[in-house]
Amino acid sequence: MTSEPPARIEQIRSLCRAGKVAAAYQRARTLLAEARERGEGEAIAEALIALAHVHFRLGRYARAQALLGEAMSQTPEDHPLQVDALIHLGLCAAETNAPDEAEAYYRRAVDLSRLLGYEEALYRGLHALAVGVYIPRGQFELALAVDQDAYDFIVAHGRPALGWTALAAMGWVYWVTGRPHQAAGMAAKLSEVAPEGSLPRGFHDALLADLAQDEGRMEESARLYANARGVATRIGDPGLLVLTHLGASRLMRRLGRWAAARSWADEALIVAQRVGYVHLEGMALLARARAAWGADDLPASEADLRQAIDLMTPLQFDFHLAEAWLLLAGLLLQQGRDERDAWGETVVRIQRGRFYFLLERERATAFPLLARQMRSGHAGAKQDARELLRRLAATPATPLRIHTLGRFEVWQGPRRVEDRAWRKRRAGELFRILLIAPRRTRTQEQLAESLWPDRSLEAAQPLLHQATSTLRRTLEPDLPRQFPSRYLEVAGDCITLRLPPGSWVAHEVFAELVRRARYDEALALYHGPLFAGYPYADWAVWERERLAQAHLRALLGAGEAALARGAPQRALNLARQALALEPWQEQAARLGMEACLALGDRAGALRLYRALAERLQAELGVEPGEDLRAFYGEIVGVQ
Repeated sequence: MTSEPPARIEQIRSLCRAGKVAAAYQRARTLLAEARERGEGEAIAEALIALAHVHFRLGRYARAQALLGEAMSQTPEDHPLQVDALIHLGLCAAETNAPDEAEAYYRRAVDLSRLLGYEEALYRGLHALAVGVYIPRGQFELALAVDQDAYDFIVAHGRPALGWTALAAMGWVYWVTGRPHQAAGMAAKLSEVAPEGSLPRGFHDALLADLAQDEGRMEESARLYANARGVATRIGDPGLLVLTHLGASRLMRRLGRWAAARSWADEALIVAQRVGYVHLEGMALLARARAAWGADDLPASEADLRQAIDLMTPLQFDFHLAEAWLLLAGLLLQQGRDERDAWGETVVRIQRGRFYFLLERERATAFPLLARQMRSGHAGAKQDARELLRRLAATPATPLRIHTLGRFEVWQGPRRVEDRAWRKRRAGELFRILLIAPRRTRTQEQLAESLWPDRSLEAAQPLLHQATSTLRRTLEPDLPRQFPSRYLEVAGDCITLRLPPGSWVAHEVFAELVRRARYDEALALYHGPLFAGYPYADWAVWERERLAQAHLRALLGAGEAALARGAPQRALNLARQALALEPWQEQAARLGMEACLALGDRAGALRLYRALAERLQAELGVEPGEDLRAFYGEIVGVQ
């Protein structure tokens, strides 16, 4: 049984992973020269594969293939080195426009590695199938299943660090297919096996940059892309370099910097063309087309879209072909030209690949096209549009990021919902009420009573309908009339707010942090009371009070922790904040007194007690508790 890769090959791969490609090349050549001098066939084959790996990393696929063919001639067909050679041949085929050939190589490698018990190669073969064949074809669920099997296998055999490639690939697929929560989960796992400066860390940072950008955290996204790009440049990984360039192009588009977006797309295209990877080349052309469209250079955009389609069609890269045809249909529609053929190609590929999430991701382009088909006099076009809308209804909407403590902001991916939208027809109040309601549901009667307490239900219902419709348009401004909201559900007498998976609500996260005694993190999130713009709203009283008590617990908990770790000044500051919230809070007074003593300020400790005692007597007619009085007595007795 062979569980480990040959030592010479692993040595060269380790050098490449560390970015020492020149050293890897020289070492591989030396190993080959020494093996030839000894005339040992197995050592020659191993050195040839090691040298081929370096050429592959440099994008010299023809040279790598020649070396691998020679290596296979040096060993029997059932030798473990045949597996290494087959995997590398598959990698080269995948990078040179031959995915069917790559799949055949990978399957042969997987079968032989199972037969030989070659664990590391079995993992690499399965992962290569996922990223080299299934992902370019848009077979995302199959890619996830194969990579998950590969990861589970290698973890079960005690090699979790080796599984980083599967984690990175699964994270990217989850992100592309609109599942940010799962993508973030993969990033968290990846961080555990990704030391700073390593290739795994580069892919980790690139994935986090994609997620940060989608949540509107543009500065953080730019920083993470720069980190990942630095790793890719130092190590010489062309795939990561292209992905970071494409991410930067997407970021510039979202910032409206079209020239910079096109420049990054050009850089990505140059790298992809240099290494001959058509999948990445097609992605770069699509990025450049988007930048040109944003800059109103419509002829250039159309030229890039048609070039991407011509390039990817023979290889059946269906997902990015669906994307390209969708963009082309939208571009033609904008110009008043006939988009029907392009839309027909879009529909075929979306339905064949089940890429319904693409309609949500490209809603600004897709929704006008869907609306046009619904108005069409062609029965088939209407039917296709209805089916796509039905499928889209089952696709999770974009997660929301909702700030509720001290300020109110709602982010839908990178789009911030404008403040003025919440002031229209009580839409903002309706949203807030549903957000804090049990199960985020209220009856129409309950909502009418909260929003219009001086009106009868009959008089309030038209106003509630207007508020609901306005909220629907606020959350989904591009939504066609025929399409039901994915955020709001009106069923019978109830109205329910549906937050998609991966959504984030500040006060809920805050409360959970307090519950888990992560007080400092909770305080960093707390910027003020719940819904500060509605301080007197009856519908928010109970929840606001509950969060105020949680804030008090966080202050006291963080203060006690600070005192325990020898930070009395922070403990005193937190105690004073707690007393500002509840001037008669004895636990806060005790904490402040202990902090003063730790700072050598006995007089300050006594002042805190006396101030508390005066307030209790004046406002409640009581004196401090027995324990606190005893503690005060101890301090007074110390001279």
